Amino acid sequence: MKGINNSRGSTLAVAISMVFLFAALGAGAFEYATRQGQVANIEIANTQAFWSADAGLQVICSFGSAPPTKLTGSFNVTGLVNNQIVSGNPITSLGTVKVGTTIIAAREVQAICTIASPFQNGLFANGNIGLDNTTIDSYNSTNGNYGVNNSGNKATITTKSGVASITLNNSVIVDGAPVTNANITSNSNVTFNSNVNAASVIIPTSVSSLTNRGSISLNNSGSQSLASGIYTGISLTSSSNCANPPSTCSNLTISGNVVIYLKGSSSSFSLDNYSTLTISKKATLQIYTDGTINFSGTLVNNNTPPQPSNFLIYSTYINPISDPNLITVDINSANSTNSTFYGAIDAPGTGVNISNINFLGAVVGNTITMTDSQLHFDVALETLFNSNFPANNTLSNWHECTQLTNTTFSC
Repeated sequence: MKGINNSRGSTLAVAISMVFLFAALGAGAFEYATRQGQVANIEIANTQAFWSADAGLQVICSFGSAPPTKLTGSFNVTGLVNNQIVSGNPITSLGTVKVGTTIIAAREVQAICTIASPFQNGLFANGNIGLDNTTIDSYNSTNGNYGVNNSGNKATITTKSGVASITLNNSVIVDGAPVTNANITSNSNVTFNSNVNAASVIIPTSVSSLTNRGSISLNNSGSQSLASGIYTGISLTSSSNCANPPSTCSNLTISGNVVIYLKGSSSSFSLDNYSTLTISKKATLQIYTDGTINFSGTLVNNNTPPQPSNFLIYSTYINPISDPNLITVDINSANSTNSTFYGAIDAPGTGVNISNINFLGAVVGNTITMTDSQLHFDVALETLFNSNFPANNTLSNWHECTQLTNTTFSC
């Protein structure tokens, strides 16, 4: 009986030991599973923080500035100037994941966003450029009006074609230096780049879906406001004595940010010698056109200071060189006291004629002729952002920053 009792005691001891062993193994397994879950959660949080940081770069580069509304995702972007991207400068995006108010994961990335402005030169043509009695230089509208203290030598002229495509007549001065047929190939301000094509203008959906407004025709008709919308034609005409009562000169006024679309190749916008197009203070005008434009009247920009970016023309019109229907910015000598134009023209398939004018801005065209004029290239247009073309902006030099502490990084 004693042996049997000893056997039962040993069995009980083994059983109890096994219970404690399995309990310990269970606790270990539970702790291991808990730790693995925590590690997995940390990895998930780190991944979320990374993609939030990268999304910040993508969103800001697409908008060209801080987005108008807070988007999904937790990120903070630095490197903007007045909430705007400076093309070529690095921008940094910090992505975080929080539990309550506590940051549990953070990642930071950095890249350079290049704004895809078409205006990288004073003049750019896919084909011929003709200059006659023309002076070309540069300035920066962000520093105020053009003048002695705000002028420079960055107004390059570029054509995709060869040397023969640039025709010079009479006096042509580029950035303070005479350009002649003898020195044109060695002049650093004139370039021939067969590898560059002016990008085609595509009418954005936000523009092609504007309200149809028919046409406007003013003939000694006084002032009318221009609203955003799609037009088949706009015409302003005035007699030479329209300023004398009872006559009234035709005037089209821009208030606010106005975008119009001249739809169809037969559409047109014409402003004759004695008519006026007025851009009010804090107003802008963007014209998208499938047709032709001819401005021979007075163009008034009341912004302080007036900036070329206030008035932008984008043309899809495609014409052979012999086609007389061109974009024409031509201030007639009868009205030469008002011969100043602030604006930029992007018309890669179109001929652009400019004459008798003090032109502040930039021109892209299929062909360009400039006669008896001055062009002051606004270098601020090099980083012009157009929200209708965000897909053209590009990120480069992308890299992840080195984490120093939970929320501090070195890039």
